[in-house]
Amino acid sequence: MKNVYQLQRAWGCCYYFSKSCKILRVMKITLALFFLSVNVVFGIDSYAQQTKLSLHVEHQRIIDVLDAIEKQSDFRFFYDGNVIDVEQPISIKAERKAVLSILADIFPTRNVDYKVIDKDVILTSTRPKITHTPSANRQQAISGQVVDETGEPLPGVSVQVKGTRIGTLTDAHGQFSLRLTV
Repeated sequence: MKNVYQLQRAWGCCYYFSKSCKILRVMKITLALFFLSVNVVFGIDSYAQQTKLSLHVEHQRIIDVLDAIEKQSDFRFFYDGNVIDVEQPISIKAERKAVLSILADIFPTRNVDYKVIDKDVILTSTRPKITHTPSANRQQAISGQVVDETGEPLPGVSVQVKGTRIGTLTDAHGQFSLRLTV
C-alpha cells in the first residue's frame, strides 16, 4: 500500500509540474509577442523620413533642384533623361520639409513616380510606353527580272535580300517579286 501511495503522490507532482510548465511556456510566448509588437509600434524612421530640408528656388530647372537636394543631404537621384524631362523650370518653397514631401511638390502632375531605397531615389515615368504595331509598318514591293548575258530570262533562280532570310525564286519568265517591311 505504501508503494501505491508513493506512486500516486509522485504522479500527482508530475501532473502539477507539467501543468505549471505549460503555463510558463504560454507566458513566455505571450511576453515575446508583446515585445515584438511594441518594437513594431516604436519602429525607427527611415533616413527619408528623418531628413528635413529647406529649399527656396524660383524658376530653376528640375535637375538643378535635384542637385540642391543632393548637396543638402546624402540622397542620390537616378533617372533616364530621355524619359523624364528634368529641364522644366519649377519654383519651390520648402522650410524643413521631408524629402518625400518635396518630391511630391516637384512631380505632382509630371507623370513621374519615385521610389526611395535607403538613400537612393529612383525616378521613373508613369506614361504608357508607345510601341510600334505591325499595322504601322510600311511595306515595300521589289520586283524585277533575272536574265543571262544574252538577255534570256532565267527561271528558278534564287533571289535573296542580302543579310536577311527574305527571298524567293524566279518564275518561268525570270520574273520575281518580294515584299519588305520597312
